[in-house]
Amino acid sequence: MGSAEHIGYSVIYGLIIGFIITYASSKFVALTYVVFFSIAYTMQYSNLAYFGYWMSPMDIWLLLEKSAEVLVDGVAMIGHLSVSIVLILLVCAAFTLCFKMRQQSKQKSRALSVFGLILLLFYPVKMMLDRDFDLGRLPKLQHTAVKTSLYTASRFFAHILPDEILGLSAVKPALHPAPASLNEGLSDNIIFVMGESLSSDYMGVFGYDQPTTPWLTEQKKEGLGLIKQGFSGGLFTDISVPYLFNMIEKPNARQQIERGTANLFRLAKLHGYQTHFLSAQMRSGLALTSKIGKQWVDDYADSSSITGDEYQPVDDSQLLDWLSKIDANKKNFIVLHQNGSHEPYAIRSPLSSKVFGTSNLLEEYLNSVHYTDSILKAINSRLETLPGKWTLLFTSDHGQHVSKTAGGKGNFKYSSNYDVPIFIKSNVPQVRDLAGARFDQCPKVFQVQLSAFVAEVLGYSNDFTSCQSGYISGKRLTGDSGYMKLTRLPDTDEYQSKILYR
Repeated sequence: MGSAEHIGYSVIYGLIIGFIITYASSKFVALTYVVFFSIAYTMQYSNLAYFGYWMSPMDIWLLLEKSAEVLVDGVAMIGHLSVSIVLILLVCAAFTLCFKMRQQSKQKSRALSVFGLILLLFYPVKMMLDRDFDLGRLPKLQHTAVKTSLYTASRFFAHILPDEILGLSAVKPALHPAPASLNEGLSDNIIFVMGESLSSDYMGVFGYDQPTTPWLTEQKKEGLGLIKQGFSGGLFTDISVPYLFNMIEKPNARQQIERGTANLFRLAKLHGYQTHFLSAQMRSGLALTSKIGKQWVDDYADSSSITGDEYQPVDDSQLLDWLSKIDANKKNFIVLHQNGSHEPYAIRSPLSSKVFGTSNLLEEYLNSVHYTDSILKAINSRLETLPGKWTLLFTSDHGQHVSKTAGGKGNFKYSSNYDVPIFIKSNVPQVRDLAGARFDQCPKVFQVQLSAFVAEVLGYSNDFTSCQSGYISGKRLTGDSGYMKLTRLPDTDEYQSKILYR
């Protein structure tokens, strides 16, 4: 649909809504239209302006589920949404004016009330009766805000809301057994830096045109460590991080998470490691800890341990302080969880590290990438002073798609949303050789391969050595919001993708 045609349809739909609000005999129907479409326009145009796409049914659930995080990000977004805010206010004012005009209108139609009610209820009822009806599952950008909102809300109330409340899923459950124990571990101290929202597409070490990763680039030039691009396990932290620490290959492995059969913290403890999960993120956004095996974590800390406020994160440099206090003479499995490049980008790097400027979202995102590079350098410097054998690993939970005016995550439209870095460095020759054997032949590494490699360093068998195919979950652990299967094309380094729902 061309832009002129799109605008034309938008105007027509807006006039129809205004006509129903003004002349429907039912005040309830008129008020419902004012409230529903005012909220719909606000949500859809805010989402479009900042993220570049319409809000999906699952996004509505995430809005409710992650309200604290959304509030923080929403406040940071306001400065970038001035045009959209004006448009939203004009539309909402027009609907409100129509509602006030109905008080002066003597000609009201009962048939119009019935039509308006049918228009709102038709798609939810149809989707409840026909679960294979795909309309609204993934909003199309060529649709207007009105059409998108009707489809999206219908699927949310017909499918997403009941499925999430009742725990239903159309995706076949996946379960993988625990790996076999082979030895007591190849490294005394294993430090896993869990990055946040860092896409490899914006890293100089992988060819980005700005020097965002000087230390990693130096490591690559000197052949110090394995540096590869990888695929995240999911599009959101609450998906990919549980997948990573439970060695999950594909969606709907909830039983595997609950049982902890392949949980890395559990496996580490079985081989005598002290386990640590140290997060710079705010506690209110760490619901994922219930799914990563917190019951097998000996030493847990998050930002509230420092601030006393569950809504206040700390700077990633705090991870270095926590790391320095761990007894390196013992066997340790340490996860350092960053704020990294999470929205709002501007607060993820200190003023002294704003090397790319501060005038737009992209510059602030690049600053956060550069700051993460400096954090990794500092962690590496600390490890090189440790006694015994150590191994450093780094990846990110997912990526981002960022421009000067928009940024965000959570869809398969942009590969930068699931392209992530992988970095492995060790002073143990056996670990270095093992990393090369597992990953050198792979153009990109799937997240489950990295999980299995960590298990291998912990002293277990590796059941996921192939990079020929793999999965990226969408917005839910179950995969019901859609998940991507990637298959490597013969004799190439390219992957073919397909979105699945079952």
